[in-house]
Amino acid sequence: MYFLYPIVFTLEVEQVKSLEFPAVSICNFNRMKKFVLSRDAPLLLSERSSLMYCNATNDSDQDEIKESLQQFYEMDAERRWRKGHKPSDFMQKCLFRGRICPRNRLSYFQNLRYGNCITFNKLNKEMEALVI
Repeated sequence: MYFLYPIVFTLEVEQVKSLEFPAVSICNFNRMKKFVLSRDAPLLLSERSSLMYCNATNDSDQDEIKESLQQFYEMDAERRWRKGHKPSDFMQKCLFRGRICPRNRLSYFQNLRYGNCITFNKLNKEMEALVI
């Protein structure tokens, strides 16, 4: 035996004329340019936790990878910026509403996992929000 309960469903649809455009960030997953690494340098892994799953042949291989990661983490921001991919290398053009993105809407930051990054339309109290 089933109990039957009345179902009340209310749906309101609101059409807005414009929406705030969100911030969009783009990063290069490769922390450093390939030519910056020595030929025999181990690859930098995206996370230290990945080390336990890598196919290193012995402990010295894993130690070498850990050491490379540690050196990268200990670099100052300017050095990481120089050794990393510049946003202009991986973002060729930025258009918003068919026009080139204003430079004052672009900001740069670094992420230890993803390398150098660029953000379009970062929240800024001094500028009016972009709308679509």
